[in-house]
Amino acid sequence: MKLTLPSDPSERRAAALLLLFGAAWLALRLFLIRDRVFDGDELEHLHGAWLVSRGKVPFRDFFEHHGPLFPFLLAPLTALIDDPLRAVTAARLLMLAITAAAMKALWNLTPPGAGLLKRALPVLLLCSFTTFAEKSLEVRPDVPAMALLTFALLAAAGDPSALKARLAAGLSLGLAFFFTPKAAYPAAGLAAGWLIADIAAGARLKQLLPRWSCFLLGAAAPLAGVLIYYYANHGLRAFYECFYVFNTKFRLTFPFTVFWVPSYLQNPAVWTLGLSGALLYRKDPVKVCAFAAAAAGAALMPVAYPQYYLLFAPLVCFFAAGAFGRLAEKYDGRAARAALAAGLFVLLLPPFLRQAGSLKRTNASQAEGIGCVMARTGPEDRVFDAWTGDSFYRPHAYYFWFLHDEVRAMLAPAVLEREAGLALADERCKGLIWGDYFSALPAGVLELARRDYAYSGCGRLFLRKPAPAGGGSNR
Repeated sequence: MKLTLPSDPSERRAAALLLLFGAAWLALRLFLIRDRVFDGDELEHLHGAWLVSRGKVPFRDFFEHHGPLFPFLLAPLTALIDDPLRAVTAARLLMLAITAAAMKALWNLTPPGAGLLKRALPVLLLCSFTTFAEKSLEVRPDVPAMALLTFALLAAAGDPSALKARLAAGLSLGLAFFFTPKAAYPAAGLAAGWLIADIAAGARLKQLLPRWSCFLLGAAAPLAGVLIYYYANHGLRAFYECFYVFNTKFRLTFPFTVFWVPSYLQNPAVWTLGLSGALLYRKDPVKVCAFAAAAAGAALMPVAYPQYYLLFAPLVCFFAAGAFGRLAEKYDGRAARAALAAGLFVLLLPPFLRQAGSLKRTNASQAEGIGCVMARTGPEDRVFDAWTGDSFYRPHAYYFWFLHDEVRAMLAPAVLEREAGLALADERCKGLIWGDYFSALPAGVLELARRDYAYSGCGRLFLRKPAPAGGGSNR
């Protein structure tokens, strides 16, 4: 990334301040990577990666409903790192590296001739965008999916006749889908917008065929690889039931406003400028259609959690920077520039302070719980967990490792009670983590747990009671 400083002194000062903000954001990020509270999803994904590194097959051997690629991306980390806390730190650093790659692509979406300020502004707005900053820090499949979608946007911004770019864009979108199926919305919009751009530019059928053949070939390659893998590992049915059936029959629903409104209130200027910028770029159908489809996805999905907005946060900030630049072009003079500089300061500083405030939410108690499990159980001891994450570096006792409200809503209570009870009764299960989601399990499961398990003395871990002398059960 080549930095060419502006010649105008006032612009040089503005560029220096922006770069200083970027450095401060990076420093804050490094502190948060180590100390910020772990989200349950992070430990869920790392548990899946740990299982994959031990030869397990996602969907077939353990439940998952995200894309199958993420545990394979993380598996080398869990294979090489024995300490679970160090594994989380390493995975968060990997997310930072992927985020940096996405930012580089976002930087390159603005033409080089536009100058440093215009190229840097979308990236710095993205840093200040609290929804992005909070969720891209976490170990989530949405992070690589976001980067891949941004790469596809960059490929689509180049020469429309470049077949390698078509292939790369298709491959990026296909991979993004198998990190998280939610990527289908912006991916479909991007593809539709690219086709509109081709037709509007007067491309003929003989030009469209090779272009879109390359695009579809790239998009189909990840699908072919996934199907071959599951066929070879006798997991096609499990893949279909978990990845497709479960996700299409999701029972828990919330209106998109539940999570979008807080994001808007935290970042009103970025969202408002982003929506305005989408109108300014209306002659760029690729970006506008990708944005519109992503926004439609938020309304159509059963639940659009905050991490969904990661997928098109770079595009929102690209549009916001364009709208801000248009304002700057309309006004001249020292007073006007001072007002715009103050406006930019208002955009960047409050979200940064909010992010800094999250330093107070440390993972100390979670680290203590994880340490308790590691100290009181062996590497091969099964532990029943219902989504606390304390046992993410231990084999799980039940097919479902996370049993939060969304998963329980999809399971028949009688089946859940029977299967969870069998898992707890299995002699190979040496412990259970008694958290809020475990307390929500059927009464029969809780009765069995009270009968056969006792508190370990640390964390939320309960250990199997020793068998009575002479054999028999703990009744």
